Amino acid sequence: QSFFSFKEYHILFMVLTTAACYLLCWMPYGVVAMMATFGPPNIISPVASVVPSLLAKSSTVINPLIYILMNKQVRKLMDGVFVKMKQRTLDKNKSIKKKKSR
Repeated sequence: QSFFSFKEYHILFMVLTTAACYLLCWMPYGVVAMMATFGPPNIISPVASVVPSLLAKSSTVINPLIYILMNKQVRKLMDGVFVKMKQRTLDKNKSIKKKKSR
């Protein structure tokens, strides 16, 4: 018998995945910033500094994706939101077609 339940392991895995992705996204930016600040002048070209910047900004997209993919409650909620959005779009399209046919 395990002291921890499957849910607890799953939450631990989700937290560790989130932390690892955060570090992977922000570490290159931190290294480039430190090199630009404390290293020799012009060691980092503007072109080379773009990739870490974009990677750091992608962290804001990756974190919600982790929660959506790994948390059943959030996934169910998002499924419900998308179903409602699809239904509204279909309803709008039907009303537009009715107005055009008149």
